[in-house]
Amino acid sequence: MENNHRSGDTARSTPAQAENGHRTVQTAPLLNDSGCPQTALAGGAVAVVIPASGVGHRLGAPVPKQYVMIHGRPLIYHTINSFHRVAYVESIVVTILPEWKDYLQKLIKDEGLHKVLIALGDETSRHLSIRNGLAALRCHGYEHVVIHDGARPFVSPPVLLEVVTKAKQHGAAGAVVKCTSTILLLDNDQHLEKCLDRPRCRQSEMPQAFSYPRLLEAYGKADEHALLHGTEVLDIYHALYPDDKVALVEATPDVHWKVTHPGDIERAANLLK
Repeated sequence: MENNHRSGDTARSTPAQAENGHRTVQTAPLLNDSGCPQTALAGGAVAVVIPASGVGHRLGAPVPKQYVMIHGRPLIYHTINSFHRVAYVESIVVTILPEWKDYLQKLIKDEGLHKVLIALGDETSRHLSIRNGLAALRCHGYEHVVIHDGARPFVSPPVLLEVVTKAKQHGAAGAVVKCTSTILLLDNDQHLEKCLDRPRCRQSEMPQAFSYPRLLEAYGKADEHALLHGTEVLDIYHALYPDDKVALVEATPDVHWKVTHPGDIERAANLLK
């Protein structure tokens, strides 16, 4: 996964042309005013947390990539919809920067995305955004949670189901794809340290699923360096539960990929026709 440790981007625009510069984002959970539901959801329910607070410098768009339009709707809509139409997904928490709150609330209303909650994200750290999304679900009674990315509009239903099923069996599971090139491990001076055994290597993708209480605890106990500089959720989980046999589900790279570079928008538009 890409390193999402970012600084403010003064060249990007927001829906209200918000004032440029870094914004300090607190770790409060929901931006919604409704608070907790009146009754807890069933114990077997599944929720999804989608961090969407990033900037996406490499795409080179005037807005964060999750708001780039594809067929008349922003990229984040297509990602949300991949889960919204899944019957066993009951809630979807999307973590965003506060200047995009009104925009996303209007999108939710206009598109009838009744499963979606909004939580406050953090532009400096993917992990902090995910932690906030998990905190927003504390009073909902979920046993398992799926983590995805706002810039990944495609989800294979069979892979999603297998990832969730494996997480219920093992505590954690994630989609992976086979490496097509040899992976080189570098030392601190950027020199070759060793070649990794390619048949044993996998590229981490999304979705990933976890025991919700265990992942919430793992984020609560994670050290600051991991939260600020890391990107891999499986690593956060495995640091606290090293004895768990985290399951890896083989996926296909033509479906499970992330919009990152300018050509990816056209590719996504072709696939979403």
